Amino acid sequence: MKKTVGLADRAGFLVIGNSAQALCTTISWVGLARLLTRSGFGEYRQAWLPYNLLFPVVVLGLPVSILYFLPRIDVGARRLLVRRTTALLACLGGILTCALWLGAPAIAAAFHNSNLAPFIRLFAFYALLTLPIAHVQQVLVAAGRHSSAAWLTGVAAALQAAATVGAAWLSGKVEWVLAAAVLSAVPMLLAGLALMQVGPPAARTKPIPSLSDHLRYSVTVALAGLVLAFGRQIGQVVVSVFHPARDFAVYVVGAFEVPVLGVFTVSVITTLVPVFSDLSHREKWLELMRVWHESIRMLSLVVFPLFVLLFMLADQVIVLLFSKAYSESVLIFRLFLLLLPMRVTVYSALLQAAGKTRSLAIGAGGFLLANTVLSVALVRVLGIAGPAVAQVASQYGLATYFLIQVCRAVKTGLRSVMPWGEINRLFALCAVIGAVMFPFTRLGLNPALVVGICAPLYLAVYFIALRALGLMRQSDIDLLRRWASLSVLRR
Repeated sequence: MKKTVGLADRAGFLVIGNSAQALCTTISWVGLARLLTRSGFGEYRQAWLPYNLLFPVVVLGLPVSILYFLPRIDVGARRLLVRRTTALLACLGGILTCALWLGAPAIAAAFHNSNLAPFIRLFAFYALLTLPIAHVQQVLVAAGRHSSAAWLTGVAAALQAAATVGAAWLSGKVEWVLAAAVLSAVPMLLAGLALMQVGPPAARTKPIPSLSDHLRYSVTVALAGLVLAFGRQIGQVVVSVFHPARDFAVYVVGAFEVPVLGVFTVSVITTLVPVFSDLSHREKWLELMRVWHESIRMLSLVVFPLFVLLFMLADQVIVLLFSKAYSESVLIFRLFLLLLPMRVTVYSALLQAAGKTRSLAIGAGGFLLANTVLSVALVRVLGIAGPAVAQVASQYGLATYFLIQVCRAVKTGLRSVMPWGEINRLFALCAVIGAVMFPFTRLGLNPALVVGICAPLYLAVYFIALRALGLMRQSDIDLLRRWASLSVLRR
């Protein structure tokens, strides 16, 4: 029991840090969408797109490999492994910067926008500053320093949001905003390098993994991560190719992730991957599945009600955040919200922790192929909504494949791999409450009034129903009390 509570509290620190990051990112997007022209905001996001696409390629899976290797080696060896990984990532950051600088004209031509080339070249230096510490959160989490990871994540996001929005307010120019984003990465680079002094320089009884073993694991994971990342971005690429920057802005606004939605899942799974790695290494499959099921149940308590609430209030949320100029984004927003019920876990986490990298690669390849074919086909039929439909369909197919592979890895069946009964009851409860309240959102009232009434009322009814139906455990209540009273932070 104590171990489970400890994991939940550790994940809580990451929830705070990642929530701050998501909130600052959203504030930045909202501010830039209002301060820049619609075309300017579209060009700003397009300048980020090559970096986002190439980042998972260039890092070679090295950040993820930290969560796999660090729990398996001696404390005295960890500092050497971290330093080697930092040096490799620094070299790769220089390569990515050069690639973006040299490839900027070709990328701008592919997007049919000659204005993009200088923007991409300016933003290329961001890679030089961020890649050397791309693994900082994983290092701190594997070392048990979750609070440090949370602080660094939150402060970095706040600094970047303040810099970019401030630059847009002062100048209204895309190049100023991009320069501000680059400069904001400098203090975070210095802080990250200082924090990654993991483990005492003690004598080692076992050597660190050889460079070939390290790269064999990380590169395989990287290939899967690359394909998955590109697959998730393929919709933006297709829209950029087939539609102008104004339509691209509509698409990315609809595709944005509301703060805290993905934060809980990422935080919890990041905390658990080292645990999964240790348990799978010792072949304690029953304990591994117990921890995984408990994490899914707890995440469902948060993800399901937020999914229903946001789906119900999609029109009001988009107008409040981005103004009526982006009302066309509501359909895209609702389509991407359909991915949320899947976010009760990261389906590849167990495969990654068990070293089943081949399954990761096969699933990622199938996802990319399906998403690309569907996006190109549907964009001609459904317009910018087509890639969103393709993304949802492909993601559900990928999740199904990964679940089947997890069943094989942990020697169980589909009926036992997930706590289906508990999560289905939770989803049904959330859907019923949403269906009862939905007509109120269609009365044409002020968006702020609708959100201000519906959101707290929905959550209050949901919490009462959880207690009445016995779907919330005493351990969940104790966890809420610890964080509400800040006793975890004081401790």
